[in-house]
Amino acid sequence: ITIVGHAMIDRLLRRIYEYRWQLEWRSLAIDALAEGVVIIQEGAIRYANAAAAAMVGCTPEQIVGAALGDFVSIDERTDLARPLRIDAPGGAAAGVRVSRADIVWQGKPATLVSVADVTEQQRADEALRKSEEHYRTVIDNVSETIIIAQGNRLVFANPRAEELTGFTVDELTARPFVQLLHAEDVALVADRYSRRMRGEEAERYTQFRVQRRDGSHVWVESSAVRILWNGEPATLAFLGDQTERRKADEALRHSEERFRLLVDHASEGILISQDGILRFVNPRIAELTGRGEAELVGKPLLDYIHADDRPVLVDRHRRRRRGEPVPSHEVFRLVRDDGEIVWIEFSGVDVEWEGAPAVLSFL
Repeated sequence: ITIVGHAMIDRLLRRIYEYRWQLEWRSLAIDALAEGVVIIQEGAIRYANAAAAAMVGCTPEQIVGAALGDFVSIDERTDLARPLRIDAPGGAAAGVRVSRADIVWQGKPATLVSVADVTEQQRADEALRKSEEHYRTVIDNVSETIIIAQGNRLVFANPRAEELTGFTVDELTARPFVQLLHAEDVALVADRYSRRMRGEEAERYTQFRVQRRDGSHVWVESSAVRILWNGEPATLAFLGDQTERRKADEALRHSEERFRLLVDHASEGILISQDGILRFVNPRIAELTGRGEAELVGKPLLDYIHADDRPVLVDRHRRRRRGEPVPSHEVFRLVRDDGEIVWIEFSGVDVEWEGAPAVLSFL
């Protein structure tokens, strides 16, 4: 009986030791947590780990016995899904996220409260919010239209898109984007969009026409790149209104055509030379020299001047380069391809040709 009694006592002592070891291990683990842990019983704090005490600038011994309401306002109606604010002595404050559970502590009902410091997260969230506001301000006020296409629709359009098309953003994002294109441009835009979305090489810049609400069309130049939008491939495009530029280009083209007609049908020979090299000749010069226009361009002008007159033209050219006055008219001999000599009267003025000094001459 004595032996059995000693064995039972030994097992009991072992269990007590193991239980105390488990309690000590759990206590050490809880004390080491970065998250604050507090036990509330009968309105007072009965236990607090080091992390919870540090949040209010105290030691665990200093806050045990105090009311939780001394540090944070929390009751049954408190929305624990939102961060709360705790106040520490000296005016320091921190944002915390709280969760709680009903437990039994030392044989009595209690509440276990876990407190996570989210101050840095709140600061990061605030910085992100301000950054997004700044970018949004820029995007909403840039002069270019910015759109994002995903699938067959627009998923984003800035306010400039409304000005460009006359449609609201909701209207723009509610229809397939090809419906906003001129019928003749659909194939071009759709092909480049599809290749880009498949990850294939596609031209970055494209000019096409966008249909406005009133039925008119506006020319745009698109600069597009492939991006990820909400984790899925998409195309980010910047659209610049090219309508006025194209009108100006068209007017310039018509103007150049008219001047070209005048130059090509002029009774005088017209040529442009740079450093003595012919850069342009009209058909009349070809007739005078007996050579084709393509044959003349790129050749030295002196090749077609009589040898006795070349020194005069060379001297005239050098004086012009030095900025000295030269006669506005000169008479010299032109040598045709068949060897015939043609006397011509020459007049020239300084001009700029393709960004460099040149001489415009009339023969």
